[in-house]
Amino acid sequence: MLLERDWATSKRGSVIYQSTSTQTIAVQQRPEFVGSRALLDVRVRRALAHGIDRDALNEALFSGKGSIVHSWVDPRQSIFPEVDRAITKYPYDPLRLDQLLTEAGFHRDREGFFASEAGERFQPSLWVTFSTQLERQLAIMTDTWRQAGVDFQPYIIPGAQARDNQFRSTFPGLLGYGVSPATISALETFTTDQIGSASTRWGGQNRGGWASLEYDRLLVAFHSTLDTTARTRHAVDMLKLLSEEAPTYPAFRDQGIICYVAGLRGPEQQLPEALAHWNIHLWELS
Repeated sequence: MLLERDWATSKRGSVIYQSTSTQTIAVQQRPEFVGSRALLDVRVRRALAHGIDRDALNEALFSGKGSIVHSWVDPRQSIFPEVDRAITKYPYDPLRLDQLLTEAGFHRDREGFFASEAGERFQPSLWVTFSTQLERQLAIMTDTWRQAGVDFQPYIIPGAQARDNQFRSTFPGLLGYGVSPATISALETFTTDQIGSASTRWGGQNRGGWASLEYDRLLVAFHSTLDTTARTRHAVDMLKLLSEEAPTYPAFRDQGIICYVAGLRGPEQQLPEALAHWNIHLWELS
């Protein structure tokens, strides 16, 4: 940021922001691990999705230069318009959050936080691994949810446990983690065979354990044809289903930075799955 401001004045170089992995929030969907069974209710998951202020995250983490996302597809991808029309979006909307949690049987207690009919306060947790950026993300997201009436409990996963796949798969509430920027890899993340278990030594990227036979069927169909129209239709249907069920939320795209001096011609912003220097053989320095 400092270099960008300096170069904007001195004209000594340029800075490109390059989207990388999609920071994703998984909601625990395995009854044996979930801390509050309310998270298994789609109304509750949709309510929490409306409590994510993507604009605030973008401003705080990337000075407004990041990407606001509602799916795992980059806006420059050819399938993006169809995906964008088909998916259910959850813009920041505390009123809608309130309505959905009320429909799910919650009410506000004396302190203004949502509680169950039995009077038990709804206190889901959000876990992230440690980094300066993720710690800021954690603070912003939990504070925003608390302002909306959900008493979120922040938790930073210790360094040793961050490498423990079992620990990261058996979280009780919500978990923040990065999903591949490549569309196909992102789609493969949420299949049943990506759910970690003891039999797979807890490998797999479907951290929340969401299982959908229909989603699995669509991915098989996607990989079973070379027809572009059919593949697009299957991809759109998968992302539509994910958005409707809301077992996981795309929050924002991480940003990498490419800095280059004024005399260099050739660097340019690429699609997230592309190598930043793929065309380096064409660069010229004057």
